[in-house]
Amino acid sequence: MPLLFKLVWEEKAGPKVRKLRGLVQIYHDNGLPGAPLTIKLNASVLLRWLGISTISGYLLAAGGLSLWLDQNPYNKIRFIDLLLPWHWSDLRSLRAAGYLEEGRGDLRAGRLPLGIMKLNAGLARFPQNLTARLELARLYAQFRNYRLLRAVLLGGLGEQPPPPSYLAALFDYAALMDDTGLVLAACNHSLRLARLPATTRTMVLAKKAETLLALQRFADALALLDQPDFQDYFRGAELRVLALCGLNRAPEAVGFARHWRQTHPDAPEYGLQIISTASRKNGQLDAMEQALRELARRQPINPEIQAFVVSEFWLAGRHDQALTALRASVNIFSNTPALLALAAQRFAILLSPELIQICFAEAKELNLPQTAGILVTLIQTQLRRGDVPGVEHSFAEYLGLRSRPPAAQDEYFRNWLRILVDVIRHGTPEKEEKLALLIRQVGLSLPVYQTSLDALATTQRWSAMQTVAEAGLTAYTHSTSLRNSRDLAGQKLKEIAQAAPRLTPPRPLPKPVVAAPLPAAPAAPPITAEAFTSQITELMTGRKWAAAADLLRQTRRAAPAWLSSAADDLDWREIRLNFELGNKLETAYLVGQRLRYRKTESIRALELAREAEQRGDRDSARIIGHRILEEVPDFPAARRFLEKLEAPPPKKS
Repeated sequence: MPLLFKLVWEEKAGPKVRKLRGLVQIYHDNGLPGAPLTIKLNASVLLRWLGISTISGYLLAAGGLSLWLDQNPYNKIRFIDLLLPWHWSDLRSLRAAGYLEEGRGDLRAGRLPLGIMKLNAGLARFPQNLTARLELARLYAQFRNYRLLRAVLLGGLGEQPPPPSYLAALFDYAALMDDTGLVLAACNHSLRLARLPATTRTMVLAKKAETLLALQRFADALALLDQPDFQDYFRGAELRVLALCGLNRAPEAVGFARHWRQTHPDAPEYGLQIISTASRKNGQLDAMEQALRELARRQPINPEIQAFVVSEFWLAGRHDQALTALRASVNIFSNTPALLALAAQRFAILLSPELIQICFAEAKELNLPQTAGILVTLIQTQLRRGDVPGVEHSFAEYLGLRSRPPAAQDEYFRNWLRILVDVIRHGTPEKEEKLALLIRQVGLSLPVYQTSLDALATTQRWSAMQTVAEAGLTAYTHSTSLRNSRDLAGQKLKEIAQAAPRLTPPRPLPKPVVAAPLPAAPAAPPITAEAFTSQITELMTGRKWAAAADLLRQTRRAAPAWLSSAADDLDWREIRLNFELGNKLETAYLVGQRLRYRKTESIRALELAREAEQRGDRDSARIIGHRILEEVPDFPAARRFLEKLEAPPPKKS
């Protein structure tokens, strides 16, 4: 039987028509025998059914996918995001947010490799998330993986202007790695962006100028400082003075400094500082002294100003006046222990152990907790000066200190110092390799490399210097100072090889004041868990906080077998000791470390903040409270505590 298919828009009823839901009509045309069987499809009904089926399938697919995604507790994609097409452009970023949140959860649970992997997966899908990028950078810095740290920081520089907070963090990490190339790359990229805000542009230009000055590219720095963006920048005057002096244009720098002070009467102290620097560079020491004396008269109780005065006198070669000014400052600021350590750090930049010795003597006389840190600074400065007898004398005194911070009791410091002194005195390839191996195995910070290299350069141990610099470059791949030290050592070794027939021995070292070898570190006696608990409880009950803290540090260093099982108790004891000793920042840091992976202890931490408030120490209470909220944002009690603490006092009627 022949068949005839027809597609119609409207159906026509007939006596012998069979219908199927209004969609299909089947009948014999004209009702005549032998006529073909006609099948009509109603297009309007067909489209209606197709539309209903498509919408139903679409809703079912979106619902099923949403249910599947919701099985992951960190999922950020909602059903509405899958349903509405104009939300689809956000799916990639939402998926990335889920990976990032899941990665943070793994980090909080202590699954660091898995957490880092998921943070990377989230950033691969949404690289503009700078908060997650900085979290990953912090982890890489913590594990000293500077190659990946550099890559993750550079990945945050896109077509949108980076916020100042991200640039500031990038600059801090670059300083940690001594990577001036990273700083210049970030500055150049940011300055090419058309929509960079004016304040951010000024900050970036200033950082670039400082970096160029550090690299002694004075002409480039001066050209940058000539841009109009620096006209209202406060520190631009100081940078210009340094650039002009670096180009041997000190008289012009003096004229500029004096003109700047006349045109900026609202900042007389800053004007005197740049006049002093420019006059010293120009050899006008009387003008420098006049500016310094007026500066000291204007700011007699400002420790930063007094340290600047001492530094300027010392750099000008007027050491007697520098020592006199420092002794006077020490008498004024003896009740501010932290300032002695800050002054010692500043004088270390001047390579002046004489000034640091005064700070150490004052700290030792007052029995300050900063004494050991200042002595370590003195030892490092003596090393950089090549003063081996002074190092041995200071190190013997260092071992005799009764109370030292944890860094001063690190076994590595003794080994490093002993091997370094041995290399300086009797440099052999075996000893040099031993020093480099020790540094590589421990994974040290950059200042230790730099101190070692300065000491080796001063004593002309070029082969050892090259070995240590190459060892450092395996970790700090882009370090400017390590590359310069390696190149300098290589150049000196090449010159020595070329002048082999005329080779003269290196200058002899001065005879040591302390003839005895460096004393070995005293062995810590073993202690049982019961004895430790009894001793530290007795000390803390008697409010002997410093002695208890020293006992805790010694026990941690000895690392007895029971230490890991008592970790929770020891951590909270350490928090309590720092709290009682007034170490506000250390207390908040330790609280944050506990809460990062143990959210249930937030109530205990909040009790500590309330105790600080009850004692009248609102500053400590505020610092601890903010630290709690950083780690446990959804803690209403801590939020109410801070709101009450920071609320302004009621006005008196």
